Amino acid sequence: MPLESPDEQLARAVGLRRLVTVGTTQWPADRDALGRAVPREITRVLRDGDTLGIFWSGALQHAVKHLPKLPHNDIVQLAGALRTDDTTESESPRLFAELRSRTAWPLWAPLVVDQAAALKKSPEIDVALRRADSLDVAVLAIDGWSPDTSTVWPRVSEDLARAAARAGAVAEVSGLLLDESGHELDTPIAGMVVSASVAQVRSAHHRIGVASGAERAPAVLAAVRGGAGEPPRVRHGPA
Repeated sequence: MPLESPDEQLARAVGLRRLVTVGTTQWPADRDALGRAVPREITRVLRDGDTLGIFWSGALQHAVKHLPKLPHNDIVQLAGALRTDDTTESESPRLFAELRSRTAWPLWAPLVVDQAAALKKSPEIDVALRRADSLDVAVLAIDGWSPDTSTVWPRVSEDLARAAARAGAVAEVSGLLLDESGHELDTPIAGMVVSASVAQVRSAHHRIGVASGAERAPAVLAAVRGGAGEPPRVRHGPA
């Protein structure tokens, strides 16, 4: 019987069918290496006719640029726009700007907005979010819930962010907050986020979670326990 690789051992320990580590403690991978690894995992499971849903993050915005043409697939943006380090001040952030597919369903909204519920009722947003009901592959970025591990924390008030932490938030997926058991938390922040739901993500046939750095390991475990980051999964660096 062949020996298990470290990735295989860790995947079995946490209950994943597949896990891929990009980089090591001594040689951490850069964003480009992660951006190339994620599309490889997507194309492993994506089949002609499948619907692919992608959340928004800096890492995933970079990864989308490395996807091949997908002329037989529908692509759904699962979370509103988020300005990242790769977005210049003179351009609007667009997740699918360089992606070629059969059909693309962007979310024409920011990720964090005061009245997200009202915005979700607009026809342009509603039609894209309803597409998330029938995902074959969902790709999500898993963040922690702290000022250093979340891109959403700085976009809400400090009082709301810290209240969510006291309520047990340890993981964040495009503003969707999870406790250590993977249960979605009902906090005021949930009403400020334009994105697909945790239930829609869980219903996808394949879920690919992307996390960067060992400091996000508790968040990854929470996502796995809750079924939001179920296999296969791509990680960046040690965890």
